[in-house]
Amino acid sequence: MANLLRVERAIKDFGGLRAVADVSLELRPNEIVGLIGPNGAGKTTLINCISGVLKLTSGRVWLNDHNITRWRPHTICRAGIARTFQIPRSFPRLTVWENILVSSRSGEDHARAQLELVGLAAKADLRASSLTFHERRKLEIARALAAQPLFLLLDEVMAGLNPTETVEMVNLLCQIRSSLQIGILWVEHVMGAVMECADRIIVLHQGTKLVEGLPAEIANDPQVIEVYLGERYEFREERRAQG
Repeated sequence: MANLLRVERAIKDFGGLRAVADVSLELRPNEIVGLIGPNGAGKTTLINCISGVLKLTSGRVWLNDHNITRWRPHTICRAGIARTFQIPRSFPRLTVWENILVSSRSGEDHARAQLELVGLAAKADLRASSLTFHERRKLEIARALAAQPLFLLLDEVMAGLNPTETVEMVNLLCQIRSSLQIGILWVEHVMGAVMECADRIIVLHQGTKLVEGLPAEIANDPQVIEVYLGERYEFREERRAQG
């Protein structure tokens, strides 16, 4: 059976506020699915529910044939779903290497490989607090990968990066997908990045799934343009996800 992450009719209420309303999605290995929408659309809440940080009011989350809806975050992580946060959560007093070892499930060789993948091997002995913001973003991703996930949930990894760093991060995400063959669900506001890199895009609006489709379809969807994009996105001749 192929690996599959599936969300069925997810609903999350906070008192009288419905933050996520009847959202379903699927994520397969070796694909990047963008999760976009206005602030307050329910994107991070949905990620939190999938990873176990929050519990759904109703609905189910499946990892292969396992109903993980009520599992605790650490159990979900061990089962194969890792995630990053909008604000990097490294251990600042530990070295970069020690930060990776904390999350590694397969010893030093695997941990070292993740540092090399994200380009931080040369800074392994430095304290995490000495890293730039961009490097802390990459450390956050390396820590998630050290858990050997089947699926990776990313929450705004482009936020706060300059244009050069954004291009580097896009290249890293595409490299992770191609080299590790994992599925990536990616919450993002930097449209140039997600449109160029994602295989599919899901748009949330006021907690509901507004539309799902290929990037070119999303870029031309009148509803998406009206509630979020503001204008049609112009693609370059070749997208990274295609080549």
